[in-house]
Order: sequence, then C-alpha cells, then structure tokens
Amino acid sequence: MKKLSLKQCIVFIRLAALALILTIVSLFLFSFSAATRFNDELWRQLGIDKSEGTKSIRESFYYNYLQYYGAKNFKKIAAGNRAAVAKDLLTYTKQYVMGPEFKKAYEKDRLASKPGEPELKPVRTKEQVQKEEIAKTEKMIRDTEESIKKMTPDLQKAMQPVLEQGRKQLKEYQNPNHKMWDIMVQSDVRENEYKKNRYAQELENWNKEYPTDPRVIIKSRLQKFLDLTAGVDYSAELKDRYNKKVFVNPEYERKSSEWKMAFRAGKDVTETARSFVQQWLSELK
Repeated sequence: MKKLSLKQCIVFIRLAALALILTIVSLFLFSFSAATRFNDELWRQLGIDKSEGTKSIRESFYYNYLQYYGAKNFKKIAAGNRAAVAKDLLTYTKQYVMGPEFKKAYEKDRLASKPGEPELKPVRTKEQVQKEEIAKTEKMIRDTEESIKKMTPDLQKAMQPVLEQGRKQLKEYQNPNHKMWDIMVQSDVRENEYKKNRYAQELENWNKEYPTDPRVIIKSRLQKFLDLTAGVDYSAELKDRYNKKVFVNPEYERKSSEWKMAFRAGKDVTETARSFVQQWLSELK
C-alpha cells in the first residue's frame, strides 16, 4: 500500500471528522466531556490518551477540523484502513446523539438558551404621569435655585431665564388635561408593545434553532453534510499555481472548502461517510 504524506494524513483525519462536526457542531459545544467516552481501542490506535482526545475534540468544534497533534500512530492509521477510522468516528457520533445522554444535555442547553420574558413597564395613568412630572420639575427648580446662589452676579443673571422657564413649565403642568400626559401614557404602551413583539420574534427564532425533538437538528446536520460533499469529482486534475495545488477546472476552485476537503480525503473516506450518513438519515425519516 502506498504510504501517505503527512499532508494527506491531515486531510484524511479532517474529513473523517467532518461528518461528526457537521452533525453535532451546534449541539455538542456544551458537552465536550462526552468525548472521554470514546472507545478505548480507538484512543490506542491514535496513540493518545483520553484527556488529549478530549482536548482534540473540543478544539475540533472550535476550529472546524479534527486536531491531530500528539497522535503518535497517526501515519500508521492513515496508511491503513482510512474508511474504517471514519466509520468508527461516525458510529460513535450516532451512538451518542441518538442516546439519552445527548437528549438530556440538549434539553438542558435548549432551556438555558430560551429567551427570557421581557420586563414590562407598568402603564401609568394620566394622573400618575402628571404627579411624577410635577415632582421632577419642582426638584429641578429647587436645584437650580441652589446652584444660582453660588454663582457670580453675571451668571446669576444669565440663569434667570432658565429658572423662569422651569416655573412656567410647572404652572402648565398643573393642568390635568395637558397634552403631554396622553403622549407619555401612549409612550409607555408603545414601549411595552415593542418588548412583547421582540420577545415573540426571539421565541420564534429559539423554537427554530432549538426544536423540542433533537432529531430535527440531527437530520438537518446530516443533510448538510450530504449537500456539502455531493458530486465530488475524485478524478479531477490538479495543477501547480503559486506553490500550491489548484484544480484545473475553475468551477471546482469555486467549490466550498468542505467539498475540496472531501476531494483531498479521497473516495474511500468520503463515500464511506456519505453512505453511513445516508443510512442514518433514512432511519430518522
């Protein structure tokens, strides 16, 4: 069997994890500890212990690919049955996300992400608004008078119009039918309506992002994986450009990074992952 280069090994491991990442990336962030329950044999094959594996899994979700650092047997595994490693990862993924532990963790995260109900402002009556505004204006006048006493004669004279305006406003506020009272009451009403409408929208978005049944999310992630890795031309030609390999076909260069990753990993790994995911998806329908 032809020995793979380190670069090819890296690509292989990344794609082997791609299905796992796309399947549970948005749900598994809150429960990295589950990675410690990987099959012991898999850790032995990789040549790393569970703590290292846990860290690798955690960083995989942060950076969207599986970290391979520290895997002493990395090249040996990559040169062997690459598809089997991909299937092992997917088998673990399926066992976990379809099990009670994942469901419990999902529900906990779902409820923690639920938007809180808005604190609505008590809608004041016209009488309450009038009383509050009169009190605020009276305080403003008292404070201004105290400040003026400490000013120079010139500043005292300059501040008199401000003081007179405050007194005039206070007199107007004695009118129970002042137009401001209706305006301020309606302002309270509109503010509450805005908060309620915003909460309703947030709740709708939350229900879409966190459906009651986690299988809805799982199916979505599985389908996304299939969509991203569909139609890979494993026989596509490459050429050198600026010291890197690029596709001869410019259309392929415009493909997503996931599609290109699937190409680099090769047909064995990619199609094994796709077959596994297709079967899993059919079981969920």
